[in-house]
Amino acid sequence: GSQSCSDKKTETGVPLDGPHVLPGIDDAIKCFSSASSSYFFVLTKKGELFGCGSNSSGQLGLRNTDPQWLPSKVPIESIVPKIEVNKVSTGKMHTMLLTKSGKVYCCGSNMAGASLGGQLGLPGQKSETHHFQLLDAFGGQAVTDIAAGHFHSLCCLKDGTAYSWGHPEYGQLGHGTTGAYIRE
Repeated sequence: GSQSCSDKKTETGVPLDGPHVLPGIDDAIKCFSSASSSYFFVLTKKGELFGCGSNSSGQLGLRNTDPQWLPSKVPIESIVPKIEVNKVSTGKMHTMLLTKSGKVYCCGSNMAGASLGGQLGLPGQKSETHHFQLLDAFGGQAVTDIAAGHFHSLCCLKDGTAYSWGHPEYGQLGHGTTGAYIRE
């Protein structure tokens, strides 16, 4: 028979229809990021980053595509020593990190369906990357804010200049195009 949502329980027996403490995180939470319904990140006050959920395009930055059923610590310090994450933004299948020093790192899908979306902003990255890579596109200027959309990304520099990139299917990049002439 079918179960109602209130009848469903986790493997530990905790009901899923109400709030419950996230396991495996031993520090106070600084912020969450979850624009996507299939995965999320938690940034702790100590600066540790945890990812949970779908990882089908490597969007959790764990160097694999295995789904994570419990919050898993993202080994960003093994990729970039002394990185201090200030903000996390998630798209459909890509993730952006903004560091305290104003640098942006991206991972996950670079595709919009079967076509190149470019939402990572990493030249030469054809489909996806399973670990965070530096987006070095702003001439050393500090980035102050980031936002990841479905298949696009945005950022704002310290001087107030705004950038957008990725797939403009509905004109969401603000460049006056829907992507009708994107080269594959």
